[in-house]
Amino acid sequence: MKAIDIGKTGINNWRKQNGAILITVVLISAFMAMVLIRANQIVSYQKQLGSNIQLRDKAMSYLSGLEEFAKISLKKSFEDNKESTVHLNQDWASQGFSFPIEGGMMSATIKDMQSCFNLNSIIHEDQQGANNNQPNANFGFAKPTGGQEIFADLIHQTNEDAGLNTSGLAAVVRDWIDPDMDVAGPDGAEDNYYQSLEIPYRVSNNMIAHPSELLAMKDFNRAIYNGLRSYICTLPDKTVNKININTVTSENSVLIYAVLNAPNLTLEQVNNAIGARPDEGFGNIAEFLQELGQQLPKDVKEKADKFLTVNSHYFEMTGTVIIGKNGETKVVVKTLLKRDNSNNFEIIGRYFGKE
Repeated sequence: MKAIDIGKTGINNWRKQNGAILITVVLISAFMAMVLIRANQIVSYQKQLGSNIQLRDKAMSYLSGLEEFAKISLKKSFEDNKESTVHLNQDWASQGFSFPIEGGMMSATIKDMQSCFNLNSIIHEDQQGANNNQPNANFGFAKPTGGQEIFADLIHQTNEDAGLNTSGLAAVVRDWIDPDMDVAGPDGAEDNYYQSLEIPYRVSNNMIAHPSELLAMKDFNRAIYNGLRSYICTLPDKTVNKININTVTSENSVLIYAVLNAPNLTLEQVNNAIGARPDEGFGNIAEFLQELGQQLPKDVKEKADKFLTVNSHYFEMTGTVIIGKNGETKVVVKTLLKRDNSNNFEIIGRYFGKE
C-alpha cells in the first residue's frame, strides 16, 4: 500500500488548524471564567443587598421604638417637674440615652426647637394686628415683619462679610415662603427672578421644610448658610416666633442679642445674663431683662415680650441606630415632636440624615 505524502503544506495547514482551535478554546475558557466571576459578583451583591435591607428594616423598627420612648420620657419629665417653664436642668435635657441592641447600639438626644430661630416665622404678622402685606411708606413695598428684622440682624451677627445686604436677604426668604407674587422689597425675589436663571425653577410659596432650602434662594451662598446653620431651624407653624431664654446657651446667645438689638447692649452682657440664669431657669422675661443690668428702652422691652419666652412646645429627637457585624448599617433620624397643654407629645415630622 502506497504511503500518502501530505507534504510540508499539509503539515503547516494542520498546525494552523490546531493553533486556531487552541486560541478558540482559550477564548471560550476566558469568556466562561468572566461569566462565572460576574455571576458570583451578582450573587454576592444580591446577598449583601438583601442583608442591608434586613438590617435597615431592623434599624427602622428600633428607631420607631426610640421615638415612642422619647415621647414617654418627655411626658414623664414635664409631669414630674410640674413647672410652668422649660429649662435645661429638666430630665429631658440630659445627655441623652443609649441602649445596646442585638448586633449594635441605639441612642438618642433631645433638643428644644424653640432655642433656634424659626425661619417660617418670617412671614408671621406682628402682634399689633397690622397687616404687613399692605404697602406703606417703605417705597410701596410691604412693611418688614418683626421676624424679618430679627433674621436680618442674625445674618449680620453670624457672617464676617460687612457688605452683605441683610435686609435684602431677609426679604428674599419672605418671598420664598409667602403665597403671593409681590416682592417684599427692592431686593426681594419671586418667580420672575428664578425663571430667568440658566436653570430656571420656581419659588416654593410654602413653608420651608429644611434650612438648606436657603441655598436655593437668591444671593444666599454656602458661607452665609454655614454661618447661620447653628442658629436656625424650620417649624411647620409660622406663629412659633418666640425663642426660649431658658434653653439658649452661651454658644447661641447671639439669637437673643439679635432679638433685642438694643442700643449700647453687648453680646457679653447677654452671655453674662445667661451664665447667671437660675438652675430652674428664669420665671419670666422681666427677670432676664433685669439680669442684663441695663435700662432698656420701652420698645426693646416690648420686643422682648413679643419674641422671647420661658416655655417651649416643639422638641426634636435625634435618634441613631448602628447595627451589623462591623457597624456597616447606620440610620439617623430627626423626629419633630409637638407638646400640647396636657403634656402629650405628637410626632409631626421626620427627617432622615445627619443634617
